[in-house]
Amino acid sequence: MNERMSEAELRQTLLDEIEGAYGSVNQRGRLISIEAGLNAMYKALPKNEHGKLGHNTVRYALHRIFVQRHGWYIKGLEPHAPQVNMSSPTGVLKEQVPSYVEELFEQRLGKQGFSLHDTAVLAATIEHLIHSEAEGRLMKAYSVKELSMSSDLNGTQMEAILDSYMKHYILSDSIAAKIDDKQMNEVFPGWPETQIFVRDVLKEFTTGFTKKFSYTKVLEVVEEIGERYGRFQDSECRMMKTKLMGLGDQGVGRIPLQNFYKTSLDDSSFEFQESPAYLKMLGAMDDQDHVIIPNYLGSTSNCIASSNLYSVCCINECESLMGHLEHEVGSPEATLQQILALVSNLPSSTVESPRKLSEGLTQRLSQIAEQHEGTIQLHSRLFAQWLHHAYPRECPFPHVTGSITPVTPDEWMEEHGNTGFYATKEEMVEHSKRSSELDRSEDLLHWIDDEELLVPRVHRRKNGGFSFVAFMAFGMAVVSMVIKSASSAQSVKSAVDKLQGRDSSKTGMVLPTFTQKSHLV
Repeated sequence: MNERMSEAELRQTLLDEIEGAYGSVNQRGRLISIEAGLNAMYKALPKNEHGKLGHNTVRYALHRIFVQRHGWYIKGLEPHAPQVNMSSPTGVLKEQVPSYVEELFEQRLGKQGFSLHDTAVLAATIEHLIHSEAEGRLMKAYSVKELSMSSDLNGTQMEAILDSYMKHYILSDSIAAKIDDKQMNEVFPGWPETQIFVRDVLKEFTTGFTKKFSYTKVLEVVEEIGERYGRFQDSECRMMKTKLMGLGDQGVGRIPLQNFYKTSLDDSSFEFQESPAYLKMLGAMDDQDHVIIPNYLGSTSNCIASSNLYSVCCINECESLMGHLEHEVGSPEATLQQILALVSNLPSSTVESPRKLSEGLTQRLSQIAEQHEGTIQLHSRLFAQWLHHAYPRECPFPHVTGSITPVTPDEWMEEHGNTGFYATKEEMVEHSKRSSELDRSEDLLHWIDDEELLVPRVHRRKNGGFSFVAFMAFGMAVVSMVIKSASSAQSVKSAVDKLQGRDSSKTGMVLPTFTQKSHLV
């Protein structure tokens, strides 16, 4: 009994320590907001034997909550992020954790998994690090404009700082440093709209006759801009989607490659010029040379801003549909009748409701249920594939793990140089000569029977399906982020000492020194 109480006490002590390190998070209600946003998803996600989330499920939940909240794709949490070395995860932070914190997670937290609150704390911690990164970018903007952070800014200076900040946010530092405002319009056509968006946010922070802005106030403004920019930029994605559908998708969310290149050939536009090889690598083109609209929109080639920690990309419209299903079902699995009833009455931006689902969709869903003892696993590849065909313009086609290797344009250039990323004019002309008719002889185009589950349905103790080592790795990576930014490592150590009944002054344990903040720029 005492041992269980000690575990609970230690767990709460660690969480209190993390939360306490980010006072601004709690003051703004960020943690509460994240927890509320995760609630329905958490209830519907498959749990481990302790009724909590395991490693892969936490990664999945964190990826989705950041996409939903901000259009942020956290590096290392993307659905197709490589997981080559699971003992040192990845993308979120690439540093070693102190040994005593590793021991803490291995012996205590890792054995249970993450509760809703634990998961929300991890998400809030990552957001805090992103804000720290934003502060580093802001300091760079002050330096570029040769302004002092200790002096208040007037309105003109404030706009100049924000413009400089956004240049470095949207472009690489090397490019941003070389161009002025006029050149920015050429490099980034959406720059005028971005400036309007930034000034609209600024107006909300300008109250009464206040015309001076302290560094603290400027930091609040850029943090708010960062949180809203994904939603703002997504309006461009929706316009792109409309343009793609207008190229002849016939309601199936796919267009022939020759139609895809039509805009560039007819109007000399810079849009839709990716090569077939790159589209294939992204998973945005099928074997019949059809560009899959939701996959293309969500690809890395359409991400605008990028930082060390995340990229701003088109928001996956399927997220809201999936969120509705999770809220209504409230469980990792549903009956065939539940899903048919819910989807028949669930509209999207291009699908009206109520509707009668086709016989092909109904049969496919029934076949999926047969594989899982009559149930529909909400977080499975086959159900995601079914949703793609139910909402072909909103839900991306879920490729089998390992069948695609999405890379950013920069990553492609590093490996291949300037060769092969864009289709040549000759290639586009050649494709334009082919037939542009979509073959709709089958009700459901592009169906692959391979199933993948987020968590195996079998009892994980018998099967070993829950990877303890993998879970440890994820926990340690996030704690590394916490330790990187937190100012109170001593109290974390005290919690460990309290649990283990020892005094560090007697054991000779030496605590590493941590800095107050880390500017990851």
